[in-house]
Amino acid sequence: MIRLTKNQALVLSLWLERVEGNEVFKRLVDDRAVWSALLRIEGTLDKSLAEPFHPDYVALLEAARDQLLEELGDFGLPEETHVEAVHEDCALILDKIEFLLVVNRIAVGVDQVEPLLDDLLNRIHHRPHCWPVVSQRLEALLEAIDYNNVVIIGYCMHELRWEQIRSKTVELKAAAGPDQVLLYHRVLESFQDDWPERDLYERFE
Repeated sequence: MIRLTKNQALVLSLWLERVEGNEVFKRLVDDRAVWSALLRIEGTLDKSLAEPFHPDYVALLEAARDQLLEELGDFGLPEETHVEAVHEDCALILDKIEFLLVVNRIAVGVDQVEPLLDDLLNRIHHRPHCWPVVSQRLEALLEAIDYNNVVIIGYCMHELRWEQIRSKTVELKAAAGPDQVLLYHRVLESFQDDWPERDLYERFE
């Protein structure tokens, strides 16, 4: 019988919920019978975990992930990106971005997300050697723009004001459809001192 720690169960539960609706993952599971085991695992986790209903769920989840990543050490880190070899600090920043993309979809209100955004922005500030890698990831988020991507990019760019991100946004906005244009406009607004969304966050009050 497989036994998981509380932290492992928390992280696995969210991961299963996220990937099971992903078309790429569905194609990866090439034996339909495997879904029986996956659904059984997900159902067992759902019944055993009370944390998803806790008001501090996001913080509990982040703490669980951080501890598991610390226990893993270098295992699973990407060996390189298209820009440069990823330093462990940079890989952690990229991981924080991916976590935020997931959490944005389950968080209730800005209060749950801002501590994660604040931590991400502080890490970026203090690690300039990671800026090329981070910029590359943010550009990819711009190309696949949606509400969750706007939240992360807007929060960071209101303070960082990276010209390459602004220029990329302008370029993509020029060729975008009506719905996407509005999202790109929100990103561009974050480069302004009077960003309309700044009052949502304690950091910019």
